[in-house]
Amino acid sequence: MRKNDGALTRDEQNLLEDLERMAEEDIDTTDIPEVLEVRNPRRGAYYQRPQKKITILLDEDIVEWLESLPTGQADLSSCVHNILRAHIAQETGDPTKQR
Repeated sequence: MRKNDGALTRDEQNLLEDLERMAEEDIDTTDIPEVLEVRNPRRGAYYQRPQKKITILLDEDIVEWLESLPTGQADLSSCVHNILRAHIAQETGDPTKQR
């Protein structure tokens, strides 16, 4: 099994090129189940805001406090993100700024 680094092999590229040249009606989709009903649709469920990677230095006591939170141990970045979003929502009075 190869590591999925996003790069296609030559064979995969050839298959995609062949598929692109085919007419829509010639593509066999019988092994793909037809979606007749979408349950619990949510607008923007798969949208992710653009993110920018930065590096910050935090005091040890702040990091210890963040790690002591129930969500802090799983993903420190998400924990900081959620705290900042809540603060922005409180400052601006805009609940849409909080997720």
